[in-house]
Amino acid sequence: MANLLALTLACGMAFGAGKAGIADKDTVKLVEMFVKTETADLPPEAIPAFMEVDPETLPDKTVQYVDPKGHTLKIKMKIAYGAKREELLALKRLSDGKRKAPVRRLGLEDPKCAEPPQGSEQMVGMWKFAGYSEADEDDVNWVSAETHCSQCELETEFTLRRMSWTNPPKADKQYPSIRFFFHEKDPVWVLIVSHHTGKNPFGTAFFGTGKPTCH
Repeated sequence: MANLLALTLACGMAFGAGKAGIADKDTVKLVEMFVKTETADLPPEAIPAFMEVDPETLPDKTVQYVDPKGHTLKIKMKIAYGAKREELLALKRLSDGKRKAPVRRLGLEDPKCAEPPQGSEQMVGMWKFAGYSEADEDDVNWVSAETHCSQCELETEFTLRRMSWTNPPKADKQYPSIRFFFHEKDPVWVLIVSHHTGKNPFGTAFFGTGKPTCH
């Protein structure tokens, strides 16, 4: 942890010191240490510097990455950085949500969400490395009705991520034009899983007395 904090300070002083469009060695080392460290062990003070790194400046190299389940993998640095960043954003949203009222959007105007980005195999892999699981459209429609949250509200209040999808010619598996993902620690995802297993996770010490809802 001390090494990460020292690197954060070094990155702050030397930011932009590398060649144009290429991350300096301290930034690269910071990213390498971040992605191989379990998220719970990251020093909060170092997170802002990590989140500001431009992934396009990172080298095309393979690094050690520890996923949210503690598994150690070897993947490209840009993918590892993107996955860790996506995980941190999801966890922040879930943490912020715990401080909100049980009915998240009572009396509020409908939010506005951007169109889903064009998806790719790389994006799918990055989201899954970050701890996201894919849901089918029937599940999303079911949980939207169950929680009284629109898809956009599931994005703004919880961790729903959508991507637009174009199936390659002669693809072995055909996917729908929109694919849906939730972070596995999201109570909405837990609700979807419980819908299939028949187990009710709510009313436990972890999830509290009620399921997530918007209205």
